[in-house]
Amino acid sequence: MPTEEDNSRPTDAPRVDTISRDDALRAELAGVRKINSVIEGVVASLDKAKDNMETVSQTVANANTLLDLWIRILSQTEHTQRLLLSGHWQGATQDLDDIEAEAVNKAQEAERRREAERERIAERERAAAEAEARRNAAEKKPPPTRGTRGLRRTARTTPSVAGSSRGGSRIAAPPPMARGAPASRTTRGAGGGRGIGGIGRGRVA
Repeated sequence: MPTEEDNSRPTDAPRVDTISRDDALRAELAGVRKINSVIEGVVASLDKAKDNMETVSQTVANANTLLDLWIRILSQTEHTQRLLLSGHWQGATQDLDDIEAEAVNKAQEAERRREAERERIAERERAAAEAEARRNAAEKKPPPTRGTRGLRRTARTTPSVAGSSRGGSRIAAPPPMARGAPASRTTRGAGGGRGIGGIGRGRVA
């Protein structure tokens, strides 16, 4: 027959397993917490390092500013020393006048450059417009033909032919013998007209 000890063993085994599992979970949780604390410490250290780097950067920027200021002071000191030792210095008023004159000269030079650039642009535009006008005129002008040249030549030769015919008609016109004085006037252009008129006058007398 089973005793009480035998009956109690099966019931105690699950309890022991549960206790051991809880202990393992607690130990694991403690390890995770330790890891989290370590990570938090690292993050805090990084934040402190970041703050320190920002402080160092600000310090470097301040040092650069101080160095720039010191360089300007030294430069101004050297410039002042040169002015005091120079015999051509005429005072701060003259320096201001020179600075203003230099600024005016620079402005005038810039204006001259702009004016020259505008003139160059206008010249290019004018040349382009003239070239375009010549090209359009060449395209609109009709090409010369041979027929018109022949007509011009015949037109030029026609007055000479007419003049020769007129001269021939004047020379070939016979003087009238019945009238003496008028015949001599009409035949002045032809040779021998005056002699014929004289002959007529002698016959009438």
